[in-house]
Amino acid sequence: MTDPREAHGAFVETLVPEDTLLVRLVEDLYDGDWEAMIQDVRDRQAGRPYLFDIGQERLADHLVRIERLREYETKHRIKLVSFLPGG
Repeated sequence: MTDPREAHGAFVETLVPEDTLLVRLVEDLYDGDWEAMIQDVRDRQAGRPYLFDIGQERLADHLVRIERLREYETKHRIKLVSFLPGG
């Protein structure tokens, strides 16, 4: 049987730099609240004030990434940041 920590570590190893940045940002800027991050990106799309700039042309891509990361954390009841180097 596979150790869950090893499985989560393996998942983290598949993350590209953009994913890793989002995991760190959600912890640092939103206290781990993915919904707050999603709302911030949607605010950016709508031209409302927002917390950080990830580039208008990549907003839809980031929303997909955020949703995938949020779903993983929710499904496994973990915080991905704890599996990142220095996390």
